[in-house]
Amino acid sequence: MIAAYLLDRASERVSSGLSNDTSVVSAANFQGHRHMKKPTPGTPVPLAVQPLVCAKREVNAPTRAASDMRLGFALVKWLCVVTIALCSALSQSVVKAATVEIAGMKVDGAAEVAGAGLELNGAGVRYKGPFKVYLASLYLGKKVGSPEAVFAANGPKRVTLTMLRDVESGELGRLFIRSIQDNTPRNDLLKVLPALPRMGEIFAEQKSLAYGDSVTIDWVPGTGTVISAKGKVLGQPSKDPEFFQAMLAIWIGKAPVDWALKDALLGGQPRDPQARGTGAQRR
Repeated sequence: MIAAYLLDRASERVSSGLSNDTSVVSAANFQGHRHMKKPTPGTPVPLAVQPLVCAKREVNAPTRAASDMRLGFALVKWLCVVTIALCSALSQSVVKAATVEIAGMKVDGAAEVAGAGLELNGAGVRYKGPFKVYLASLYLGKKVGSPEAVFAANGPKRVTLTMLRDVESGELGRLFIRSIQDNTPRNDLLKVLPALPRMGEIFAEQKSLAYGDSVTIDWVPGTGTVISAKGKVLGQPSKDPEFFQAMLAIWIGKAPVDWALKDALLGGQPRDPQARGTGAQRR
């Protein structure tokens, strides 16, 4: 829009120049003819004035047009450079603001599941005694502060687990099953029981998870619960929404595996002195 405006201004200057010069020509011709004596028959009419005025028009109009065009293009180039610099600085500040570091691991402030953008609701460390086991992050369509709101939230959801030590996958799967049984009401448990053995097998197939390896548990509407490890989808999705709710209950249910982690996933301050950033601060 700015470039078009500048070019329009340059065109107006050119048009103005041409019209002004034409007026000079007309005035000069008029003045010349007014002061000229009436020619006698057979005497040629002097045309000395017209070539001089035309020469003035031919020099001034193109020169002014070229100058305006050079100025317009220079301004457009300068504005483009400034705009690119500002956009780059803004994007870098947004990326920095959206990143949180906990237990030496960087946690993204946003995620994408099935084409939907999610934001970090909270993140924290799962402790077993004094030992750090994994870093958990919860992503939702919008931030909420209670387990009920997490369960009721529509759209895709994601839980990411990043290992903070080497873990035996089969043991991790068995601990998940036990926690699901502790947090799931009996009626809902009957619905998810068929999927539990398969989940245990999925984790057992991985044998082990090393420091830095990640497991993602996604809820994709219309598809179901998708579990991935090290960037690879494991098994087939479980279509029952109760199964994903049961998985969430491991960390935010009535008997979570870690109460401090539950608070962190719901937006509270993570229990880790190294935590810093914006994604997991208490609201």
